[in-house]
Amino acid sequence: MFKINDDKRITLIFGACFSHWVPLAEKFWANDGYFYAKVRHVKCYWENDYENNGFQYIRIKIK
Repeated sequence: MFKINDDKRITLIFGACFSHWVPLAEKFWANDGYFYAKVRHVKCYWENDYENNGFQYIRIKIK
């Protein structure tokens, strides 16, 4: 995640790698001030040779 400073410079504010989670397409800012990302645990990603529909959300708070 990046922010644009008052002087129009772009600054990295958050970066992450997840070794046990597969990020999915859905990501959004919610009205509660948190950033949500849809993820699936790697052990649950494939089930019976097709993509599993189960997923979870991680919630991130930027201070």
